[in-house]
Amino acid sequence: MELNNIISGCQNKRPDAQKALVRRYSGLLFTLCRRYCYKQMDARDVLQDAFMMIFKNFHQYDVSKGLLDHWLKRVTINVALQHNRSQKIFAIDLNEEAYLLEGDHDCPIDNLSADEIIKLIAKLPTQYRTVFNLYAIDGFSHKEIAEKMGINETSSRSNLSRAKAILRKNILNNQKSDSCRIAN
Repeated sequence: MELNNIISGCQNKRPDAQKALVRRYSGLLFTLCRRYCYKQMDARDVLQDAFMMIFKNFHQYDVSKGLLDHWLKRVTINVALQHNRSQKIFAIDLNEEAYLLEGDHDCPIDNLSADEIIKLIAKLPTQYRTVFNLYAIDGFSHKEIAEKMGINETSSRSNLSRAKAILRKNILNNQKSDSCRIAN
């Protein structure tokens, strides 16, 4: 089914168009859910909730304001953040000093595959991972992140900085463990 037919069908609540939308976008949106949900089951629940929200509010989608996939992503991200908030996943109590690195190091990120980078991001504490994804991957500003997560902009910036420091540390540790394996 063509995208225009899917859009008009979803606006008219036609099941065949809704099914076509799910087939076309479920992979993309599930990947997005996995970035925000630590557990795969939570990601599946968020995806289902996101599609329910999408179908309920499809009348709000305006073709002239942007691409459909951008709107779908925004709705899905909002549902994921709402899920995390309802599960109180953002509450963290970490010693800030434990994750900050001393000095600057060159990041050997060129030696990592995309899968390895994704796994390192997934290991971040939930709040740091969420801010990192929203800022670095999805392009939200710190002001938008603060509004979406119910934190202030300074906390958003701080969480991003800490996420980068943890990633830097883990990348360096990954490189050290790889060179130990090679040496042995």
